[in-house]
Amino acid sequence: MKKKSAIFLAVILTLGLTACSSKGDSAENAGAGGETREVSGETEASGEAIELTYWYWADTTEQSDLMKSIVAEYNATNTMNVTVHAEENAWNGGAYVEDMYVAVAGGGGPDISTFRISGASMFHNGGYLYNCTDLVNGWEDKGALADSIWESISESTGTPGEYYSVPWTYETLYVYYRPSMFEELNIKVPETYEEFMTAIEKCTRDTDGDGKTDVYGLSLRGPGGQEPWYYWLYANGATFDDLTSEAAVKGMEAYKSIYTNGWAPETAPTDAYSEIMANFKSGRAAMVIHHVGSSVDMTDTFGEDVAAFTLPASEAGNGWDALCDTELVIMSSTKHPEAAFDFAKFMATGKGQEMWFEGTRKCNLNEKISAREDFQNNQFLKTSLEGLDHAGMFPFTPHCSEFISTTWASITQRILLDQLSVEEGMQEYKTALYGE
Repeated sequence: MKKKSAIFLAVILTLGLTACSSKGDSAENAGAGGETREVSGETEASGEAIELTYWYWADTTEQSDLMKSIVAEYNATNTMNVTVHAEENAWNGGAYVEDMYVAVAGGGGPDISTFRISGASMFHNGGYLYNCTDLVNGWEDKGALADSIWESISESTGTPGEYYSVPWTYETLYVYYRPSMFEELNIKVPETYEEFMTAIEKCTRDTDGDGKTDVYGLSLRGPGGQEPWYYWLYANGATFDDLTSEAAVKGMEAYKSIYTNGWAPETAPTDAYSEIMANFKSGRAAMVIHHVGSSVDMTDTFGEDVAAFTLPASEAGNGWDALCDTELVIMSSTKHPEAAFDFAKFMATGKGQEMWFEGTRKCNLNEKISAREDFQNNQFLKTSLEGLDHAGMFPFTPHCSEFISTTWASITQRILLDQLSVEEGMQEYKTALYGE
């Protein structure tokens, strides 16, 4: 199934429209697994020192340093006598969520953590997520975030009207390219999937005449590359409804052809984020697919000689983009849910969100950020917004997190290396994602 865009209304936010926040006066908060429990708040109300453990991942050293600065700002300015201890953990191709599940199930883990919504069903079924519904409904800034974002959060746990996470960042994927390279090769910015495939082929070349390719058209991603992968399936007429359909097989064959035709580096089956970015920044690859979170690094590297275009729809009109999210979740085991939520508010619509946006250009599209001049005038944010009207997420199945973190990369690698036929691989994808 193709999930409707989780943030259609984010486009409206950029036009300056506002929403009304809802208030809740309940003295109780639903706990893990949906049961209700009394919120103590004893320590929070007493003014005694509170310590929280916060887990996060960072794509770059700069983002890691920025996160530490954000946490230090919160520790210095919050009025609840809270000290947040930030602990960085490896993204590990998406296994971050799986690794945290193991830690929490074993009685450890953080009080609050960055998170991917694809793991919400698994954590909720285990009873490990704190139900933030009453806290969210009583939050004055709830309405600064689009209703459709909150709807997606509810959908992720199958609990209409309940919220087990708080939005941190949302962005769509797009294609980074070098304008000077396109000009040299007389390539126009692709407006269709078919033109995109042609551009990938044309950009692959031997520039020094030694008979070996030294510039590849696209730096194809292995671990963590499941979202671009689905773009190829959808462009060829497939949907999540049937990953074994004729259209899905056709899409996988097109995706595989980028590798087997030599248009992507030979290391593509195992290339993760750092490798694909290094390929692009070194000139070894002409294009790379990522999101606005890389834009600061890109402009630092290339100056004005870097631009982006949205993933284009096929001539038949089949267009899909990934809605890349990062949430904040509070663990049901925390002793200080209100303090953890105070930190979440700081991160979502407070100074923490401002600092993150200014340092990375990533944000959750809340109305305070989207109204800023540096948001409105940023070319990469504009390109990101172009993908919103056809953006979606993977199905919220209990197996989705494992599919993203582990299974997808393993199956894909075997298909690309001809250890598994495309048809067999599509069946394995289906089984891994849906458990059937």
